[in-house]
Formats: sequence, structure tokens, C-alpha cells
Amino acid sequence: MNNMNDTCKNEYICLSVIIPHYNSADSLRRLLNSIFISGAENIEVIVVDDNSNQDIEKLDEIKKQFVPRTMFFSNTSGQNSAGTCRNIGLDHASGKWVIFCDADDLLCNDWYETVSEDFDRNEDVIFYPPKSIDLQTGKPCGREIPYVKKIDDYLKGVKGAESRLRYNWFVPWSKMISRQLIEGNNIRFEPVMYSNDVLFSSKVGSCSKKIRVNNKAIYCVTRSVGGLTDVKNRASLFVRDDVAIRNHLYLKDRITYQEKIDMGFFNLPYNRLTKAIKNRYSVSEIKELLGKFKENGIKLITKEELSTPIRKILRRG
Repeated sequence: MNNMNDTCKNEYICLSVIIPHYNSADSLRRLLNSIFISGAENIEVIVVDDNSNQDIEKLDEIKKQFVPRTMFFSNTSGQNSAGTCRNIGLDHASGKWVIFCDADDLLCNDWYETVSEDFDRNEDVIFYPPKSIDLQTGKPCGREIPYVKKIDDYLKGVKGAESRLRYNWFVPWSKMISRQLIEGNNIRFEPVMYSNDVLFSSKVGSCSKKIRVNNKAIYCVTRSVGGLTDVKNRASLFVRDDVAIRNHLYLKDRITYQEKIDMGFFNLPYNRLTKAIKNRYSVSEIKELLGKFKENGIKLITKEELSTPIRKILRRG
């Protein structure tokens, strides 16, 4: 295996692009075409299928079309999830850098030109502002807005912007991560169906010594009906609650007090309870959520949370 500290040259794999896939063959083909249209070199693309049961013939055609430029693997672990597939991808990756893509998203036309300029840099993570598109209307869908704001705030030197980049950039896409950082700190995705990337992103943020922002977009996130981000069933909401609590406990002793203030660490109970009420949790379900906070030593109200003017206004209302 090549040394991950080596300068990227023709004989080295500079970048591993990892893609989990499930029942979205047409979208996967579109993504792979967007990857290779730029004439990308010194990269490896790794697709891990999560036991698809639709369009198998199309998937076979895609394999024939993109092998050997793309490696295809199947999730045989018994734990179905995008997180498990991403972990399998990491187990096979050999690039100095790693980029994660969702199978229904796209890379921008000049993505490779942009990231290749960063191949020889020595930061741990490089963030890029994403674009977005609604697949039904062809217009921006808004999913990029919070991430573009984080980029803009950082570039403008807004107080706390770096903490929000590190700990509130919950998704794995639109950033290039040093594989040495991932492997050296044994960072992996949680094998859960929803929010598997939250704790992974927090670990990357807390373990990174140096980060960088490149203000050129490389990634286009899409919106379509039925995506996991749109799923609001009870099972998904409970899983997301548990992930949020685990993420909170992980960061508790790993980031500074000021970082906690900057990224809204103390607002967790308020945020989760607000979501619970919005999604019509029953009384017993809310009690169960409150019990989880208590079991994990998470205070419902802290002096930091009370000091937020918006919270005061809401309470007076």
C-alpha cells in the first residue's frame, strides 16, 4: 500500500471516491458519469451495494460499463445501512484522500480540477460549498444552504465559524478527508439506518488538527421524493434521537467550552424535544426521550441554554 503522506504522482492513488448504493441504478449511473466526465486520473471509485433488490440487470450493466475504473462490492455483513457500506468502502480504499458521495447526488463538471489542486496539501479536511438541485423541477432545492453559510461565515472570519464547520457539518459529502486521519483514529460510520454519518463527522472534526476551506463547489446534492432525508416514520425519529445523544456524549469531553457554545452543544434537549413535538410524539414517547436525557446525565436546561436570547423570547411567548 502506498504511503498516504506521499506527494500525489501518476503512480499513486490520490483519491478514493466511496459510494453506498441501494435500488437507485439510474442515479448511480448519472453519478458515475459525472465523476468520469472530467477525465479524472489517479482516483479509485468504490461502489458498495446494500443488497439491492430492484433493477439488478441495470446494475449489472453499470458494472460492465464502469469496470475497471470502478470497483464494485456487496454488503455481506448482515447489517444493512449506508454507514456499513461506507465502512466496507473504507476497508478497500487506498487513496491519500477520501470523498463520500450519495448515489443519488452528482459531482460538478469541474470537480476534479478543483480537488486535484488540493491533492498535495497537508490539511486533515478540506470543505467545499455544495450546490443543490430538485430533480423534479431542475431548480436549487435548498439543501445546500446551511453548508454554504458555514463556508461563508468561515471565510468572513465570523466568530465560532470554525467550530460549526467541524461539528455541525453532519453530512459526509462535499468535503475531502485525509485517509490517514480516518485510519489513524479508527473512525468509522455507525451501522444504523439513519444519521449514520453524524458521529463520523464529529470524530473527523475533533481529530483534525488543520482544516481548510476551498470556495469552489465540487458537489451537487439532490432532492427527490422518498429519500432517507425525507423519511419521518417513528423508527427513523427514535434512531436520530439516539444518534444525537451519542454524538453529544462523544463531544462532551473532547471539545472546549467555547466550541460548545459556538456549535450549540447545550441546545440538544431543546432541539430534540422541539422535533419530538413537531413530529407528534405521544406523551409516553416524550417521557421516554426525557428518560434518555436523564440516564445520560444531559440537563434539560443549562445556564448556557437559558442565556440564548431566542430561547428567552420563545419561553416568554
